[in-house]
Amino acid sequence: TDTMMASNGVDVVQDEAAKVNREFKLVMTASGEGYTYAKLVLATGSNPIVPPIAGRDLANVFPIVKDAEYLRNMLEACRKAGNEQIAIGLG
Repeated sequence: TDTMMASNGVDVVQDEAAKVNREFKLVMTASGEGYTYAKLVLATGSNPIVPPIAGRDLANVFPIVKDAEYLRNMLEACRKAGNEQIAIGLG
């Protein structure tokens, strides 16, 4: 839930990401807002269909599912990631 995310220091923004500038860690939305980030999660829905793309089974690639323990493990991986890239929200 949004409450769970907020209590873990996650800012939840519901908008369409129009452009992501990874060099400057900046997301521009369809509504014209700009957000900088330390860690970025693009959540595309709660029932992911994970397409057959290369790398989907690698470490630090997480489809979002409705499972509290899975989400706790995903958040812990995000905290430990440092400068590693993490892909979240395939589907």
